[in-house]
Amino acid sequence: MRAQLFGALCVLAACVSMGAVACAERRRRLSALDELTAALRRMRAELASHARPTAELCRMLGESAAGETGAFFTLLLHSLGELGERPFYALWREAAGKALRSLREEERESFARLGESLGRYELEEQLGAIESCLAFFDSAREKARAELPAQRKLTLGLALSAGAMLTILLL
Repeated sequence: MRAQLFGALCVLAACVSMGAVACAERRRRLSALDELTAALRRMRAELASHARPTAELCRMLGESAAGETGAFFTLLLHSLGELGERPFYALWREAAGKALRSLREEERESFARLGESLGRYELEEQLGAIESCLAFFDSAREKARAELPAQRKLTLGLALSAGAMLTILLL
């Protein structure tokens, strides 16, 4: 009987742990959105006030940004050596796909499209593209922030309920 009870408690703990992991992924996405919008704001300010070379801008943003955003700019910096062989937007898109894993697909795609404008058009058009991307991410960030408490309760509640039902079935 003790072995059954211990097994049931293990199943319950595993289900709750899965719910906690899902909640942590949502928090990680919100952090990535926060980091990305901060980096985009800094990029916009740097481009508007200084005409920094791309490598220097990537190095500066890679060092100042945390998490996935810092990893993105660091990956981009390291791939700039391939710039003659591959277009910048392809390097940008590849780095975004590798580093920005917490973002949803449409968010990653919006960010990847930004790379198509950078370095290709006049400064005002580049700043406009950054501004458009910022508006998209500000909206996504606010929505994620507003939904997080309800999603956390729902996810943990469902995980606990699923664990309890499995425990009852096993006993």
